[in-house]
Amino acid sequence: MPTPIWPIEGVPLESDVAAVAGSLGYRIVRMYDDLYQPVGVYPTGVAGATIITAGTNWTLGTVAQIVPATTIHSPFLIQTVTVETLTGANIEGVYELVLYQGAADTEVARVRFSAFGGFFGMAVFRMPSALVPADSRVRGALMFSNAVAGAVTSTVSITYREVV
Repeated sequence: MPTPIWPIEGVPLESDVAAVAGSLGYRIVRMYDDLYQPVGVYPTGVAGATIITAGTNWTLGTVAQIVPATTIHSPFLIQTVTVETLTGANIEGVYELVLYQGAADTEVARVRFSAFGGFFGMAVFRMPSALVPADSRVRGALMFSNAVAGAVTSTVSITYREVV
């Protein structure tokens, strides 16, 4: 007997009935939602969170809070990260940003980017994450390929979509 896509066989794909978790119908609905449903930004109305690199090449700096716990009350997916600023004595080089979720700081996303010829701000990077549980904190750490010139300070924000 085939595995049902919906709780009752024969339910049309356009139905409002919930799809069976893990089924093809569920995956199609999730893909559609990931692309076309509204997103939120955190933080909103203020500058992004400050994250500072370490003073050593390719070493993660101190982990910094981006989203405090009990802020987003539904499970969510991180869609993008925006690097708003990079400041320091020498910001030219390659960076790697790591995002963590929850009290155990479980890694959920990682992206690499570069700044050569200056940084002009508001670089947006697609950074799809694993599902982050409701009320989880999100923290981040940044490493830099050219840390011999000292640490670099950045501000970052995220775009996320609640999974309801």
